[in-house]
Order: sequence, then C-alpha cells, then structure tokens
Amino acid sequence: MLPKRPDASNTPEPSKPQTEFEKLMAEEKADKARQDQALKKQRGNSSRNRKVLLGVGAGVTALIVAGLVIYDPTSGALRFGEKDTKQVAVGKGQTEISNNGTVAGQPQNWWEEPANKYPVKLQPWQQQTFDSKKSEAIYKQVDEAYIGSQLESASNQLPSESTGFTSDPKQETVDGQLNPLFSYWTQENFEAETGSMLERLINPTFGGWEGDSNAGRMTDGSYKKLRDLFAKTWQESHQNASDLPVFLGGGKGVDYLPNGGSRWVGQVKDMTTDFQYDESIRNYRVTLVADISYTTWTQSKEKVTQNAEITLNLVPNQNEYANGSANRVVIDSGKIEVKS
Repeated sequence: MLPKRPDASNTPEPSKPQTEFEKLMAEEKADKARQDQALKKQRGNSSRNRKVLLGVGAGVTALIVAGLVIYDPTSGALRFGEKDTKQVAVGKGQTEISNNGTVAGQPQNWWEEPANKYPVKLQPWQQQTFDSKKSEAIYKQVDEAYIGSQLESASNQLPSESTGFTSDPKQETVDGQLNPLFSYWTQENFEAETGSMLERLINPTFGGWEGDSNAGRMTDGSYKKLRDLFAKTWQESHQNASDLPVFLGGGKGVDYLPNGGSRWVGQVKDMTTDFQYDESIRNYRVTLVADISYTTWTQSKEKVTQNAEITLNLVPNQNEYANGSANRVVIDSGKIEVKS
C-alpha cells in the first residue's frame, strides 16, 4: 500500500522576506498603536481632574451668588452686596448687562451719545483740543470758518500775503534796510490767530479747559493752557485764573449734567473791531468786541442759553517768545460781561 500523499491545502507556504516598504509600514502601524494607547490613558486622567475642578468651581459659584465681598472706598470697610451686572447671550458670546439694563461699553446716558456730545453743532476741528504743534493746519481751518465774517472784513485793512507782502521775520530787512513789503501782521495771520484765540476762549474743548467749564472757577492747570494768548504784561499783573475773559457757568440755576456731560459752549454771533495805528510800535492796536451765545444741556435734555460780551484789546507780540508764545497777536487786556 502506497503511503498517502500529503494534502497540499494543509501545508503552510514558506514566508516571503519583507520588502523595505513593508517594514516601514509595519513600524508606523506599531507606533500609532502605542500613541493611541497613551492618548486613552491621558484622557482618563483629564476626565478625573475635570470632575474635581467642577466640584470646586460649583462651590466658589455658590459663595459668589450668596454674597459678594465688596470694598467700599467711602468707608474703607468691606461690605456684602449683590453683583450689579449679569452675563446674557447677545448674538455670539456673552455681553455684560447691568441691573438697570444698560450694556457695558456702550453709552449709558443720552448725553454720552455722539449726537448729543455738544449742545451746538461744531466742526471737527472745534471738537479737538488746540495743538500749537499743528497750528498751521488749524489756522487754515479757522481762516476758512471765518470767511465772510466781520473779522475777515476788518482784517482787509492789513497787507495781504497774496499781494506780495510777507510776515517772515527773516525778511524784515533787506541789505540792512527795512523791507517795505514786510508786515508783522498780515490779513492772513491776524484773521487766523484772532479767530483761533476766540475759539479757545469760548469753546472749552478746543481751549483745553473742558473740566473747568461749569465749575465756576478755573484751575491753574487750565489757566496755563491759555496763557500763551496773553501779553507778558498781562501775565505779570494777572496771576489769578479767575481774571480770564471766559464763561465758567454758575449763577443761573441750571441743573447741569453730571461730570462727563456737555458744558457751556460759546458761538460768535456778532463782532466789531477798531484798528488804531500806533507809531511807537509801527503797528496797530485793536479793540475787539464779540457778542457770544453760550449753550448747554440740562439733565432734562433741554438747551439753555446765556449771552455775554467779550472785549479784547489786541497788540502785536513785540517780544516774541518772551511770554512763552510764538503768537503774533496777543491780548493786552480783556474782560467778559454776562448779560442778564
């Protein structure tokens, strides 16, 4: 009897040697398996930690809801109070809402809205504080604002740079002789500087003394911002800021807006100027009288007006920079008279 032939279907085939590519794929698969195992272990630890933190957070939240410890600066003591804001969903994310329904970061009162910031319409340059470093650009805007005004008409009796005259100090003399085309005051610089001067005196924002405009007095800090408008003789004889020809409000029983609200803003309604030539200084002295209408908001959203008259005696700044100013036109004396 012949022996059985082995069943070829049950006989394993000899293994083939792996190629380099197959070796790399096997190693990558093993690395991925190890990484997955490590990630599962890490997630398990993170879940346990999160449960602990949530438990602690719930306890802290309970304490906050029960009562906030608030420092009261008026008494210097700690007190308990209710949280005055809450988080609500507004569109995407959270927005803080106070108990009175106002949105944090948004205007809280009607007078804080851009349209109500000033009780009168002001040009963009009038809504900025005067900057002497940018005076040339500002003077140009002031000059344009006073086109057609009585100030422009009055300044026409001065020489004009458009007809060849110059106010450049370097051209005051030519070959050792006075330059007949030199004029310390010209139509252009007189109108621009005088207009700017008035705006700084009647508009607290442009003048840089907004914080004092309803206080009934002017601080030394605000006074210093206006000192360059005055001649050295005035500065030496008027050390009190209350002597300035500015309207500080008060005395009218107005229910003024709280701090941060609009203050009295003046506008020129009419103006007269009187030029008198002075041989001793080879220039004019000018008396300027301006009728000003001041307006402010009240807490009941009403506008209140107050009329006043400002008188300024203007002279050339003979000793330029002696009064800390590069202005050609300065105030030798001045006053304000509030109308009843």
